[in-house]
Amino acid sequence: FEWLVYIGNFGFAYLDAGGVHDQGLQIAEEIGYGIEHTGWGSKSVDPGFYFFTAYTYLLFGNNTLVIRFILIMCISMTLLYVYRITRLYFDEKTARLAAGLQAFFPFPILLSLNHRKDPMVQLIVMFMFYHSVRVYRQEPRW
Repeated sequence: FEWLVYIGNFGFAYLDAGGVHDQGLQIAEEIGYGIEHTGWGSKSVDPGFYFFTAYTYLLFGNNTLVIRFILIMCISMTLLYVYRITRLYFDEKTARLAAGLQAFFPFPILLSLNHRKDPMVQLIVMFMFYHSVRVYRQEPRW
């Protein structure tokens, strides 16, 4: 986080991450005062992450580290799904390699540290893919 603050834009390496933060603050203020949502974040095509950020700010205050820890948790859960999906199609050694690559490549870590919605989307996609494979195979336990 200190590195992101050091490189500029108040800890957001990309402008859209700063926009998510700004719109989350505005929506949290609108919710707190009970006024109509007028910002572009609440009227966008996909306002879900803006509202998630706003409610996180309402619960924990204006702290971007809290939402980033939640996103890191999503990346960690995605790691488990990568292992289980790879285990369905390949052997355990390959599944461990895939999970290791997911864990130590910098892209998922940087996405979660930068306050973007991508880790949540990845978790939802992996969740749906894993369970659809289980249902498709029609295993008795599922």
